[in-house]
Amino acid sequence: VVTVGSDHPDAKPVFDVFAADLLRATRALASGEDLAGNPLLGAPPSFCAGAVVNPGAADLDAELRRMEQKIEAGAAFFQTQAVYDPPAFARFARRVESFRVPVLAGIILLKSERMAAWMNEKVPGITVPEALVRRIAAAADARAECVAIATETIAAVRDLCRGVHLMALGWETLVPAVVERIGPR
Repeated sequence: VVTVGSDHPDAKPVFDVFAADLLRATRALASGEDLAGNPLLGAPPSFCAGAVVNPGAADLDAELRRMEQKIEAGAAFFQTQAVYDPPAFARFARRVESFRVPVLAGIILLKSERMAAWMNEKVPGITVPEALVRRIAAAADARAECVAIATETIAAVRDLCRGVHLMALGWETLVPAVVERIGPR
């Protein structure tokens, strides 16, 4: 968000800058210039810029083209949308192997059938397979099932990526159980 009186008065709070544009901006700042090309005062900032990628995109070719654009713009690593379909992630991983950038698989702890349905309906790029939704609905212990699903998913994708980004979304107390069940690589 740009404040009133800045040198970018037409900036909008959302969707004014595409990811590749933002990556180019971080590269400019790191080289000592602002977005208008003016020199920065003092030492330039240092960034490790990353970007998001959707391994389950309906049009994976288009998603991979956007990923390449982000790499060209300066993305040093990628974090995926939440992964719930390891075979789809494996297909994605094979396709991006030649890009030679680290990919972290996104893992969101599923709290309930309702949360899974909400994500399917409201969060673009995330698909929780119906089999997982039914499994959560049938579980006697939602927390234990959440840990089981997360650890099974991580086990299935861990050799296909450089790591995972575990998003607990309020269930941070379950993170140690997930990490313990996964164990060392």
